[in-house]
Amino acid sequence: MKAWIKKEGKEKEFLIDSAGLYSGHAGALPDERMRRHASRRGYVLDSRARTFYPTADFAEFDMIIGMDAVSYTHLTLPTIA
Repeated sequence: MKAWIKKEGKEKEFLIDSAGLYSGHAGALPDERMRRHASRRGYVLDSRARTFYPTADFAEFDMIIGMDAVSYTHLTLPTIA
């Protein structure tokens, strides 16, 4: 996503962030397998995840994307949303 935004010259229009849904992800790089496959396609995934703050993040961001079914389910729990 960041590469596409940069290619389009729209970096100032978007804030793209990464947050881990559990504390073990905070400060971590993306999964090694994902980084390896991205690298083969010319992408560098070097952003580190921060802690997800449901109340603040749902208020701040226009879109929050869960990257898999488990993340999506977690994001849609009544206690989170």
